[in-house]
Amino acid sequence: MTPPPLPKIRTYVYKDIRPVAAMTRTLLGLSLLANLASMAATALQWKLFAGGDFTEAEGAANDLVMEVMAYLRIGIYVVTGVSVMVWSYRAHVNARAQGAVGLSDEPEIVAASYIIPFATSGSPSVACDSSGSTASPERAPPARRRC
Repeated sequence: MTPPPLPKIRTYVYKDIRPVAAMTRTLLGLSLLANLASMAATALQWKLFAGGDFTEAEGAANDLVMEVMAYLRIGIYVVTGVSVMVWSYRAHVNARAQGAVGLSDEPEIVAASYIIPFATSGSPSVACDSSGSTASPERAPPARRRC
């Protein structure tokens, strides 16, 4: 009787994630600016409503501004979310490529946990905690880093 075939061993290749990290920081800054612009548009809307009577044209202009702000924020949030997922995946792969052992989740699960939060409840925080792991205990930090 022949033994069953051994499972294929996955190998991970290190790639520089600085461009992804820079893009993520830029998108997070853009998200902040979009939030500030949305707050300003909301303040103008409150001022319009508090002023009492306003014309149909003013109401239509306000509606257009609020709709544009909503689509802008949703678009920026989606792109930023994808960038964070790519960065998280790449960081997890790089940790494995450099020899980290004992990581609880595969990189794909870490990235998917941002999309399916209830199915993988807690995985981003667990993955974030475990990404500070090192390959050898001699190089381990004195305390576990938290994200």
